[in-house]
Amino acid sequence: MPERLEGIRQRAFKAVAQGRAATVKFVFAKIQIGLAYCDVAACTTDASRKTDYYDRARVSLSEALSLAAHVHLESDVLVRDEFVAAAALLSQALAKLDAEANSLTRKRQKREASFSR
Repeated sequence: MPERLEGIRQRAFKAVAQGRAATVKFVFAKIQIGLAYCDVAACTTDASRKTDYYDRARVSLSEALSLAAHVHLESDVLVRDEFVAAAALLSQALAKLDAEANSLTRKRQKREASFSR
């Protein structure tokens, strides 16, 4: 009976470890998806689609951060460092899209102001 209990315990630990590993992979997949949305947004000329892709990238980052906190990524230094680097990359891509959108908005406002004179 104790051997059977030990076997169940080992399988439970293995299942938990596999679930955590799958969640960590999913967190990194969310980052990759966000980066892909940023790439598509950067290439899109349609303003509404650009905004949609930007929003999807932002959601991907938010979900990745939430899952990372849930799975306690900070407990594994190597995984945490890799995650922080990936999340920073996505944040930078989002910031670049923000800057481009703000620049276009300012240009459009200047143009509209010059026409209204």
